[in-house]
Amino acid sequence: METLGRNIRYSMLTVAAALMFAFVSTACSNEPGPVREPVEVRGVSLNKNSLTLAVGPTETLTATITPSNATNKNVSWGSSNLSVATVSGNGLTGLVAVAPGAADGQTATITVTTGDGGKTATCVVKVDSTVGPDPGTDADLYLAGNLDSQAALWKNELEAVRLSSALSRVNSVFVSGSYVYAVGSVFDPWGQPVAALWKINDSTGSIETKYMAGSDGASAANAVFALGSDVYVVGYEYLDSSYKSVATLWKNSEPPKRLSDPNSGASGDAEALSVFVSGSDVYVVGYELVFAYGKYVATLWKNSEAPKRLGNLSSGAYGHSQANSVFVSGGDVYVAGTEYIYSPAKTAAMLWKNSDAARTLSAPNNGANGHAEAYSVCVSGSDVYVAGYETLNMKETATLWRLNGEARRLSNAPSMAYTVKAVGNDVFVLGLEEGVSRVWKNDGAYSSLQGGQAVTMFVK
Repeated sequence: METLGRNIRYSMLTVAAALMFAFVSTACSNEPGPVREPVEVRGVSLNKNSLTLAVGPTETLTATITPSNATNKNVSWGSSNLSVATVSGNGLTGLVAVAPGAADGQTATITVTTGDGGKTATCVVKVDSTVGPDPGTDADLYLAGNLDSQAALWKNELEAVRLSSALSRVNSVFVSGSYVYAVGSVFDPWGQPVAALWKINDSTGSIETKYMAGSDGASAANAVFALGSDVYVVGYEYLDSSYKSVATLWKNSEPPKRLSDPNSGASGDAEALSVFVSGSDVYVVGYELVFAYGKYVATLWKNSEAPKRLGNLSSGAYGHSQANSVFVSGGDVYVAGTEYIYSPAKTAAMLWKNSDAARTLSAPNNGANGHAEAYSVCVSGSDVYVAGYETLNMKETATLWRLNGEARRLSNAPSMAYTVKAVGNDVFVLGLEEGVSRVWKNDGAYSSLQGGQAVTMFVK
């Protein structure tokens, strides 16, 4: 105790003397105190110089700045080709993902740049569709649809997460980084739909809701696509002033973009059903009524270019057509949809690619086959997959068409397929079988949803 007392008294005297010295020094001099010089950045490095990824999986890059006591540690992240690989920066870490539609063998360079001095480090990302989930390891399945007439989301067959307590529905789901985006409609007390975007934190489960109400009428969101920090939503708005439904694109908080012209006397109602973003190009498909031919016509909108009519306009052998899904891979644009053929009076599942002649996937001239529709298209490497249904012997049958192979019937029961996704070597199809939502993986049934109905899927 005595030793401790002496140490305390000694410390107090030392502090008092120091304070007196500081007071005298300050009182006798107007010179400023020493200024700490900023420590400049001399370099930056990444934990990996190369990556091989498929669509779906992500990889985290970590930047290290030298010296470690540098004053300014701010960095920025970028990709040399957003249509191949994207990066979402969060300080010294960057989340890297292969862009949907990127083809095997394509590469992009991810670059981190320091705010002080512009020092850089790079990592080359190569696309390889064979790199997927480990054999026997399931990918994450995100299903969205309706539960008791309310918008709902399921992940890996877990309990549903209700996105709204009101009458609502989900039409599309997309996963990017740590967020799940779902779009659809919420119905107001008068039964009018209002376009809605739900942003769900995949880690915490928190939900943000954004309404994209029409200016003077109903609206609906049909599809969503996220690339980096940008979120693209497409659907329609009904304008009372022109008595038309207008195909509409919403991006982040920007004003809605009218894809069809509500003031045109040449066209009528239009609706956007699918969106795909590749680099700086935004592709949207749907349909528009063309008065001159009296037809609803499958239509592709790209950026600010004039709309491209995919369906047959002038031919009297064809009726209405509709584009349901778009996918871009290696510069090629694939669109799946349906077109009515007057002889033999059937709807046919269709695939349009670039400016090539339309390809009929179903067999409308087969007397045993009936109507067919294509709802979703997905490209993986050199394989093109289209999901939909074809009526066989008076029974709608879920069907997966593979351009490099034969059509595959997914069920013998009444069924249809809504969405197809490819991850690595696995192909997942979401559909409905005898009223039950079901996912087929490769050659067989994979999972089913008990309670609720899923209409859209994302695989990560």
